[in-house]
This record gives sequence, C-alpha cells and structure tokens, in this order.
Amino acid sequence: MSLNLYKCQTMSFSWRRAIPCNYSIQGIQLENVTEFRNLGVLMDPKLAFTNHINFIIGKARSMLGYIKRWSKEFNDPYVCKLLYTSLVRPNLEYASPVWNPKYAVHSDSIESVQKQFILFALSYLPWDPALNLPPYEARLKLINLPTLKSRRITANVCFMFKLITGSIDSPSLLRNINLNVPTRPMRSLSGYEPIKLNVCRVNYLDFEPFRSMCKDFNKFYFLVCFSYTVEKIKFSLINHLNS
Repeated sequence: MSLNLYKCQTMSFSWRRAIPCNYSIQGIQLENVTEFRNLGVLMDPKLAFTNHINFIIGKARSMLGYIKRWSKEFNDPYVCKLLYTSLVRPNLEYASPVWNPKYAVHSDSIESVQKQFILFALSYLPWDPALNLPPYEARLKLINLPTLKSRRITANVCFMFKLITGSIDSPSLLRNINLNVPTRPMRSLSGYEPIKLNVCRVNYLDFEPFRSMCKDFNKFYFLVCFSYTVEKIKFSLINHLNS
C-alpha cells in the first residue's frame, strides 16, 4: 500500500507531565500536534473546543462585516435577516451538538455576533438615544429571530429524538442510552427524566457532548411527542425557549 495514504497526525496530550511520544508508520515519523480538524470541528486535547469557538466567531464576524458593507442602504430588516441566516448563522451552528459551549462566557461570545446583527438590522428605526434600547430578546422578536442558545438546545434535543426513533443509525450511541422506566403509572411528566444518567464528580465528564444532549432531552422531554415530526418538535422548542 502506498505511503501517501498515511497522512495521519497524532495529538500530543499533556497530563501533569509532558511525555514525549513519537509515532511512526513504516519508518515515517508522524507529526505531533496540539489540535486538528475533524469534519470541520477543531479538536483539542481537553475537548474544550475553545479554539473552535473562537474560530467560528471570527469567521462569522468577518462575514457579518461583509454584509454590513454591502447592505448598509437596506431599510428592510427581513432582507438583512435573510442574508444573516444564510451566510452568518450557519457558521455559528455547524455541528453544535459536538462543541456546544459549557460556560456562559463562550455562549455570550457567540450570542454577541447576533447582537451586533440585530443592532444593524434595526438601525433604521427612529431610536431615541436618550432612552434605553429594548432588551436583546425583545429586539429579536421584532423580526421573529430566536436566540442562538435556544437553537443549540433544540439541535441537541432533535438529535436525541432522531437517534431514539432510528432516523440516525448509530448502534454505538444507542448502547449508551439507559432508559428510566417508571415502576408505576405516572399522572404527570413533571420531574420525570426518560434517560438515566450517572452522577459525575468532575466537569470534564459532566460536560461530555453526548451527556449534554441527554440532559437537554431530559429537561425538555415534556415538549417531545414521538408521533410528531422533527419540524414540529423544533417549532415547539423554539417557541417555548423564546417565549
């Protein structure tokens, strides 16, 4: 087999003390790296995805600046919204169930891109500088735009819904789901968690991507009906999270 097929890179993990590890294939030494891109997502040794989040924010801000320059004379916010949802927002949401931010500082940084957009889209309105602007969520409702955080939660819940219903074929992930079957009939779903999760003592395990998706599914299970379509579940979740 040709050696050109082996274009591999190894990630150098640090744990207390750096241990140099040199790997080779058929005499060709592989390069040690601290991060690599896998299907468009920057992977780092701690799986914190901080570099990936910073990268997509920078990419989205650059595209938003392009839209501002070429559409500054538009006075229709829905035209600007179409450009934003087509060119900017996909950069902030691609594969979000994998890198969904765990800390508020990262979530706020992502949301700040949409905050800049909404100020630009509604800049033609006669705001009185002497008065405070409406809250961010209220401004989004003027053009029917949900928060980015609510869309990431919706993506997590819909992923779990499609996994459980078989729309996503992944036996390895299904084996990690422990259904919590009640021992007696329940009159209400209040407090019921359909997926049983073990207690984690460290944040590293508690913030694991698949576990985070399970927690979101448990939290909003009352909005999920397995007779619904995915689009109907998305609609219910977005309305609930942005009401």
